[in-house]
Amino acid sequence: MVMKKKGMWEGKSGLSAGAKFNQRARDIFENHLQAEIHRLIETLREVEEALDQAGAILSISQPPMEGKLSLRWWYISGAYRYREPVIVRWEWQGNGVMTPRRMVRPKALSSNNFAINHKETDACLQIIKGLLKLRSQTKARLDSIRKTTQGNASAYLQNEIVKLDILRQRVLQNLVERGYDVEARILNGEDGDRADFADHE
Repeated sequence: MVMKKKGMWEGKSGLSAGAKFNQRARDIFENHLQAEIHRLIETLREVEEALDQAGAILSISQPPMEGKLSLRWWYISGAYRYREPVIVRWEWQGNGVMTPRRMVRPKALSSNNFAINHKETDACLQIIKGLLKLRSQTKARLDSIRKTTQGNASAYLQNEIVKLDILRQRVLQNLVERGYDVEARILNGEDGDRADFADHE
């Protein structure tokens, strides 16, 4: 006669396997996440369009001479070949060529012909700075989502799954070696909802 072993699992309430039960919750979360990603992408597009508009205003508010500020889209190292907006100041070089130099803390000039639209140029510059900050925050959120779904997180998950499979095999082997009659469905990994096994007669 084979008797079912009663032990720590007896009389426990609640589900022990939540992956299948939580499918609906994951579907809802997925829909929300997709909506969030779409919203972030749209925000990024709108911010970049606003930056283009601000760059055009910045261009006409200043005279075409040394010291003029402009908005340019440059390839930045580590930016995934995505053009990044930068504020530059045009300066004469020794070879007589006017070239742009990236400015970390740009200020609008107010001397000579720059005085005509100095207030407007400064106001536009402040708007650009705010848009750059918003764009940086939006991209950071998107980068966070991207990194979560690939790279180290995925590698870590796969590694832990392999370790769990090894642990399961060791647990079953220990039970079998000590004379327990483990049900076939558990040995085959068909049902992990109950840990049922029996003593040999």
